[in-house]
Amino acid sequence: MSDVSERLAIEEMLDLRGPIVSNMGEGVCLVTTGNERIVFANPSLERMLGYGPNELVGRRAVEVMVPEDLTPAEAAEREEARQCLKEQGHCSYEGRRVRRDGTTIWCQTTTTTFEHPRYGQVWVAVQQDVSEERRARQAAAELERAKSEFLSSISHELRTPLTSILGYAALLREDTAELPEAGEHINVIERNARRQLRLVEDLLSIARIQAGEFEVNRCPVDLAEVVRLGVEAMRPAADEAGLRLECDCEPPVRVCGDADRLDQVLANLLSNAIKFTPAGGRVTVALTTTPEEAVLTVTDTGPGIQPRERARLFERLFRGDEVQRLQVSGTGLGLAIARSIVEAHDGTIEARADPECGGATFELTLPLLEGD
Repeated sequence: MSDVSERLAIEEMLDLRGPIVSNMGEGVCLVTTGNERIVFANPSLERMLGYGPNELVGRRAVEVMVPEDLTPAEAAEREEARQCLKEQGHCSYEGRRVRRDGTTIWCQTTTTTFEHPRYGQVWVAVQQDVSEERRARQAAAELERAKSEFLSSISHELRTPLTSILGYAALLREDTAELPEAGEHINVIERNARRQLRLVEDLLSIARIQAGEFEVNRCPVDLAEVVRLGVEAMRPAADEAGLRLECDCEPPVRVCGDADRLDQVLANLLSNAIKFTPAGGRVTVALTTTPEEAVLTVTDTGPGIQPRERARLFERLFRGDEVQRLQVSGTGLGLAIARSIVEAHDGTIEARADPECGGATFELTLPLLEGD
């Protein structure tokens, strides 16, 4: 009685599952593990592969679905999936499937193994045609690659004449040392040329990041010295904007880093703080340490950060409402570059705002050099 009841329960379950599986949009098939023959294929799989009703049943899955021209990478991925299925009882991977007419499609296949009351141990494979999705991903990747190549090319082309402008401006300053008015004009030339050069450097950095060619040359460095020099380099800009620029460091603070790249991060943070802080305000740079990390903060007394925008601050080309309202110049690349540099140093960077006092604080942490 017990055996009969159990068998009837299994049959009822299969009767219920049959219509559900048959009407699924994804292709489903059962494959015996012994000889790897298909013992069931739902209509969606038959249509997906171009076969008529029951034409797949009895045929070896590898012969009707797997292309003969698998690349070494595809073959390795398929073998890895089979090994995972054997060891863990389930696997998922994306690969090509051959249709009856010889064309191929890309499918996301999820396979599990279980005991079937009639066929013993079988694989149940659920396949979804992702050809269109894959083409869209490839097109997006091609567009991103073309954009990166364009940015890299145009950045190199722009940097050369800007460097020449700065060089000849310096020579012109020497030749017109006795003409005060000429000196003021040369200051304008140099200031704007350096501004454009920083923009070009940002474009070049973004292009390298997108192309996976962004490098940092890490070696033991005193972060306190990097910060002190970086602050002094930005002091003329702060003075011109009518701001107090304060620096509080604890020398030495040794980290394993790229001094030029870390200076680039500080320059971006200070440039933003100076641009957004009204005249009479204050920008404070502080460097402290914990037992394991160096902690660098840049705080300003500007308008602060909108809570809804905080999560997007480090996105490429993001410019918040306050930036547009105040008509602050910039491309929205600096913080994205800063995050990439900090993460390349195994560090973190985040932004926060003081809802009571206003202003914004950017805090980055870097691991201290081992043994320091």
